[in-house]
Amino acid sequence: MRMRNVVIAAVASAGLTMSLGMVGAVATAHADTGSKPAHTTPAQQKTKTGKIVGQVDHLAPGKIIVTPLNGTGQALWLATDTRIKDRMGDLCFKNKPLPYSCTPDQFEETLKKLSYDPWVTITYKDGVALTITSVVPV
Repeated sequence: MRMRNVVIAAVASAGLTMSLGMVGAVATAHADTGSKPAHTTPAQQKTKTGKIVGQVDHLAPGKIIVTPLNGTGQALWLATDTRIKDRMGDLCFKNKPLPYSCTPDQFEETLKKLSYDPWVTITYKDGVALTITSVVPV
């Protein structure tokens, strides 16, 4: 009788250890999602570049969303070196002749104040806006 209790305890202990091991493996697998495979070299990683013409709106601090005509919005980050060129006078408020440029911070403040979404052409790379230029809507 005593031997049976020891065997049951050993089996229960082994089962618990295996279960915890599986939980640890699952947690590790979830923690590693989103990382690049170890065999991928930087030269093999593709960069995503593009150009969007659409209406721009402020989404969150440092982030904008650009929606093309009859399209789906694309969220993009603003970088400290994003170049913003205002040709229409609606991206950056300044009291000087057009065209002029402004910083991403000034651009964000302008977007927050506007009651409409200005039209822009944006070039981007890997989800970060490189250039933003105001355009006339089509």
